[in-house]
Amino acid sequence: KSCVSLVSVALPQTLTEIEDGAFYNCRALERVQLPNSLQTIGDGAFLCCDALERVIVPSGTAAIGENAFGGCTNLKSVVIPKECSKISDGTFSGCNSLENVVIPENVKSIGDCAFYLCDSLKEATLPENVECIGKGAFSGCGDLGKLTIENSNCSFNEDDILKAVSNCSGGTSDCFRGTIIAPSGSKADEYAEKNGYRFNSLDESPVLRGDANGDGTVNVRDAAFIANRVSLQKEKEL
Repeated sequence: KSCVSLVSVALPQTLTEIEDGAFYNCRALERVQLPNSLQTIGDGAFLCCDALERVIVPSGTAAIGENAFGGCTNLKSVVIPKECSKISDGTFSGCNSLENVVIPENVKSIGDCAFYLCDSLKEATLPENVECIGKGAFSGCGDLGKLTIENSNCSFNEDDILKAVSNCSGGTSDCFRGTIIAPSGSKADEYAEKNGYRFNSLDESPVLRGDANGDGTVNVRDAAFIANRVSLQKEKEL
C-alpha cells in the first residue's frame, strides 16, 4: 500500500487472494502479473494506481471487489475472466482512459457506479445473463456511443444508470448521447423511451425516436409531417 516507487510486480503462483487495498495508491505501478491461482481481488486492491495501463485477470478469478481498479486513470484495457459473476460497485470508476472491456457471459449484475467516469469507453455489451444494472453504472461515460443490453428482462435501478448520482464520488456527467441497443419491447426499450435516449432494436431495423417521416433525422420536418397526418385524419373523419 502506497509504495510510490513500485513500478512492476509479479505475484507468486500460489497466491489465491489479493487483500483489500493491497496496492492502493501505488501510483508508479505500470505492470502487474497476476497468477493463475488467483481467485479473489479485494476491495480497492489497485485503487489509484495511476500508471497501470493493462490488466489481465486470470481464468479462475471469480470475485473482483468494489473499487478494485477505481481511479486507475491510465488503464486502457482489461480482460475479465468467464468465472466472474458480477462487476462490483465502482470496480472501474474513474478509469478515464479505459477504451476496451469485455464483460463475460456469466456476469449477472453491474454494480453502482461500476464504470463511472470511464469517458474513453466507446461501447459496452451486457450479455444475456446480466439481470440488473446499478445506479450510475455508466454515468459520465462521455464517449459511450453504444450500450448493448441483450437481456430483455434486465432491470434498471430507479435512478438513471447513465446520469450522475449522489453516491458516485464527485463530479457531474453530461447526458448520454449514444444509442441503447436491445430487443424491442424490452425493459431497456422502455428505459430508453422514458429517458429520451436513442434506441436501436437488436431484432429490427434501427429506430430513431421522433423521426416521424423516416428520413434518419429529428427536426421540424417531423413536426410538420405529424401535423399533416393529423390534418388528413381529421378530414377523413369529416
